[in-house]
Amino acid sequence: MTSAPTRLYTATEYFDFCQKLEELEAAFEFSEGFIYDKHAGKPIDAEVVAAVLAAKQTDINSLLAMASKKHKIILSNLNMHLATFALPNGFRIHIDGCELYLAVFKKYRKPDAIVTNKEKELYNENDQLLNPLVIIEILSPSTAEIDQNDKLREYMSIESLQEYILIWQDQTLIKHYTKEKNSQENAVFMQQYDKMQDILRFESLQVAIEVEKIYEGV
Repeated sequence: MTSAPTRLYTATEYFDFCQKLEELEAAFEFSEGFIYDKHAGKPIDAEVVAAVLAAKQTDINSLLAMASKKHKIILSNLNMHLATFALPNGFRIHIDGCELYLAVFKKYRKPDAIVTNKEKELYNENDQLLNPLVIIEILSPSTAEIDQNDKLREYMSIESLQEYILIWQDQTLIKHYTKEKNSQENAVFMQQYDKMQDILRFESLQVAIEVEKIYEGV
């Protein structure tokens, strides 16, 4: 189906859509009235949404983008190395499934990975996280623009967030955004890593990972 997303949806319709497809590996987000296919980086066609909401039989798997093998390997590597440190030190890692509510923008996002302080986690009435500490997105050509622009602006508006990390899956490139300490204007500092021997330091977690380990097996 190639029709354009010609109508806007409510948050209730978005929740219903996600519930009907909860057994799929696909991930969805809600922004400005559109239901997004997260891995495709674009709104889902109106005909597809209508068919799902009406519970009509349709081969939805063939119409949605799934995470690539490289994406899954990078995410697995991150989880393995972060978990070794994070869990014993009071942090929790949410991998590819924890939904985030952005109150300022009234949007629902589903980052590839989120790190939280276990004792301070806050959720709304729909069980969406409100206070992430670190957000990680793994980029593909189709999601690079939205991850570097819209999501950067949205995520850095979250008071609790300390770090936003973008990891390219098709090249050795990581961008690490942190909030400037003691800044009155919410200034953001960006550091770039493009060599395997570089070391990515999670300042809020006080842990470091070699870039080579993040890309191992890719």
